[in-house]
Amino acid sequence: MAVNPRPTAEETLRLLRPDFYVKGSEFKNTDSDMTGKIGREAEVVREIGATLAFTDDIVFSSTNLINRYLSDFPEEVKNYLQLFRRRYKPVGIVP
Repeated sequence: MAVNPRPTAEETLRLLRPDFYVKGSEFKNTDSDMTGKIGREAEVVREIGATLAFTDDIVFSSTNLINRYLSDFPEEVKNYLQLFRRRYKPVGIVP
């Protein structure tokens, strides 16, 4: 296991060269990945000869957990951001 400080795992995968790269089940459908990150990571996994696997367990988003429990935002800002997320949905990612 390794903590990746980069926006994608591509460089870390090339550096560590693991035998397995495991993602949550929410990443299984790479066609729904608007950022293309999972597809690029899958290419690197093939490039280094590793196996890409997906869990079938309960998904706990690390980003969600960090934002919920380790955020430095005041409670009113957290509430506003939660309201904003419910009200507005992303329409696409611009590279």
